[in-house]
Amino acid sequence: MKGFTDIHNHILFGVDDGAESIEKSIEMIGEEYNQGARSLILTPHYDEESFNLSIERWNSHFAELKALAGEKYPDMKLYLGNEVLLCNDMVEKLDAGRILTMAGSRYVLIEFYPSEDYGTIERALSQLVNGGYIPIIAHCERYRAFRKRIGTINKVNLNHVVEMGCYLQVNATSVYREDRKFVAKLVENEMLHLVGTDAHSVRQRGIHWKKCIELLESKYGERYVEWLLVRNPEMIISGEYI
Repeated sequence: MKGFTDIHNHILFGVDDGAESIEKSIEMIGEEYNQGARSLILTPHYDEESFNLSIERWNSHFAELKALAGEKYPDMKLYLGNEVLLCNDMVEKLDAGRILTMAGSRYVLIEFYPSEDYGTIERALSQLVNGGYIPIIAHCERYRAFRKRIGTINKVNLNHVVEMGCYLQVNATSVYREDRKFVAKLVENEMLHLVGTDAHSVRQRGIHWKKCIELLESKYGERYVEWLLVRNPEMIISGEYI
């Protein structure tokens, strides 16, 4: 499969715990390209406790990388966003441009601590929605609030956030590794909207589309996979509702 989008990765160099250099970024882009991706939303961490956050640094590194990637992979499109760890005053920071939305849209990729209680998650998502933003919950398979036990989903909590107007993303490796039953339950209940690599390097926490796509296509068909990996990301980039 070719022509899909990775909406969640740490390819942008020198800004978080992902690519350490522009050379590593290019290596990761090359791997994405070889596996079929033709569009990437780069999502460096917005984590106020762990990283030196700078919109100027994100933008300057992105411009440098986009220019070099354009020479090597001219048909690969790059966009910029953030993966936002729950923090205070998110809406105000988004409104001020201190936190980046996904490709300049109203979509926001948000993550939580795995043990975060559901009430805290629900309040944060409500604030984003009421502020005019569209939350994408990053690697939703990680959160205790969204499962009853291993391999099962908390359908009540998941239904609630989806009905609020949120979208659910899982990592590509979760489709076929230990969280595969959770992902299958999401699909069965029509709650899975997006897949991303969450790649931090080429190999360790890497880019693993092939097995993910093969399994999804074999179980759910090519049209469903195109909806997940092509159509829905295109709607995000164009600022339309999925």
